Amino acid sequence: MLGKTIENVKGTELSAEWLKQQGFFPEQTFTITIEPAPDDDENMPPEEMFRPEFVAEMERIKREVKKGKFTICRTPEENEVFFKSVWEDE
Repeated sequence: MLGKTIENVKGTELSAEWLKQQGFFPEQTFTITIEPAPDDDENMPPEEMFRPEFVAEMERIKREVKKGKFTICRTPEENEVFFKSVWEDE
């Protein structure tokens, strides 16, 4: 997706709080350029750069998740109980 530029935007059309934070005034006119954030995949190095052990572990985890072998902790308390039980098993 390509970015978009909007010219001659009046400061009064923007958030007064944002204008103040940036040091601008409602009387000013702006040109706004909107660009999509880069995809996470764009920031990732190619798979060849990862150690084989890391790639193997990621593949193992994928298989476990597909089998339904994963735990979702929805609260900090659940998280604490889960990790405590894991650490005690070791």
